[in-house]
Amino acid sequence: LTAPSGAFTVSGNWSNSGAFTERFGTVTFNGASTQTITATGGETFNNLNTSGLGTKVLASAITINFDFTNSSTFNAGANNINIRGNWDNSGSYSSSNDVTFANNTNLLGSVTTFNNIVISGTLTGHSTNMNVTGNWTNNGTFNHNSGKITLNGAAQTIGGTAANTFNHLDISGTGIKTLGGAITTNGNLTINSTLDVSASNYGVNVKGNW
Repeated sequence: LTAPSGAFTVSGNWSNSGAFTERFGTVTFNGASTQTITATGGETFNNLNTSGLGTKVLASAITINFDFTNSSTFNAGANNINIRGNWDNSGSYSSSNDVTFANNTNLLGSVTTFNNIVISGTLTGHSTNMNVTGNWTNNGTFNHNSGKITLNGAAQTIGGTAANTFNHLDISGTGIKTLGGAITTNGNLTINSTLDVSASNYGVNVKGNW
């Protein structure tokens, strides 16, 4: 199946055991009942939009070449998402997966709770807050956009090959947060859980309140 170059709307399930060519258009899932997205080996969309009352359920990993706009209920489960454009969430998003920001992404819309974050391109954070319940791995560039990162899961690691500079960083949740590299907060560091810096004595540079 080759998608049209414009809009492509799906009101039922998406099941691909063959080949789909995404071209340059937008696929919108707008069903009033639950919709499942599944594809053998994963699926690639150009732009992906969701709307309608039905929950959108990922049953396979997906790649989004450009933008993701969610105004519905989106349950990714443990299926990974690789995105190269903007992430605009004004609905409900839940997952236990990895989201990889692979090119140039701005976080827009309402506050999103992610599981594992992997930055291999450039991620500009939300202007208010983003929640992370899994690991934070920065192998690219993170622009904090004057917002706050809240790490509120169980055991979590803050690391990656790139420097991690946050605006406000909130450490909460039930588990120990372990540094995999030095961190800087241009704003406040708030610790309501346990922050472990002992493994390699990584630096913590706080320019605001502690």
